[in-house]
Amino acid sequence: MLSPLRNFYSDINLDERLFEIILVPADLKKEQKQEHFNTMPWTSLPFGDSRISQFMKRYEVTSVPQLIIIDSKTGFKITDTARKDLKLAQQEDVGV
Repeated sequence: MLSPLRNFYSDINLDERLFEIILVPADLKKEQKQEHFNTMPWTSLPFGDSRISQFMKRYEVTSVPQLIIIDSKTGFKITDTARKDLKLAQQEDVGV
């Protein structure tokens, strides 16, 4: 799933930064988080950051990985099925 997400992120931000992804790591070891994060073009909360548990609770994260879309101005959760939605959109229309 990472490659379609990476492509989507790069394509939508090609001319201007319109969209941001923030990794909220749930790794048990710092090395695992870093290895995972090294493959990504976006930003991340630091390993062990106290905001991680707050985020997981607020947005009711029950499993990982989970792609959640949040309005940056309000913090309102738009969808927590973005991972499935992205996969489905790519199957329906090449280039989405």
